[in-house]
Amino acid sequence: MASPALGNTRIWEDLRKEARKLEGELDVKLASYGKLCSGFEAGGKGPGPAAAADQVCRQLAKQKAAEIEALLQRLSDVNHDMSSVIAGAADSRSHTLARHRDILQDLTQEFRRLDYQLGAARDRAELLAGGAELPLLSVQVASSSGALLRERATLNSSTNYVRIQGSGAAVGAVLRRGQTRG
Repeated sequence: MASPALGNTRIWEDLRKEARKLEGELDVKLASYGKLCSGFEAGGKGPGPAAAADQVCRQLAKQKAAEIEALLQRLSDVNHDMSSVIAGAADSRSHTLARHRDILQDLTQEFRRLDYQLGAARDRAELLAGGAELPLLSVQVASSSGALLRERATLNSSTNYVRIQGSGAAVGAVLRRGQTRG
């Protein structure tokens, strides 16, 4: 009969191997996702075949993002299971677990950065594509950065309006001063 400590060690090693495997898969998928993001930024958008390619690119990006999110969740679950196995023990395994958690955090941050980069590239493409046909404020953007771009455009329009009104008021004041002196 195997001792409980030997069972925990075996479970720990299996979890550690799975964590390393998931980390490797995530590295590969994040590299692929990064290439997709940079390709989306570099590609020209417009009507015709490019628009169809853009749609395929968007679907591929969604699929890759979903795969990465699923792998990140699995890695998080494995880290949690590893934590349960060591249950507060102060040995080298706690250091290893801390390192796996750091790796998970780094991978998550990299995914979020790439996802934001892709969203920003999409928003730019939509704004540029929509600029010739539609006013800037009517561009429909689903992401939060798109909402920020719309808000910024609104603020810029408001600021320009206030500047025009302010300069008109200043000209009026100068003219009134000239009339009272003359």
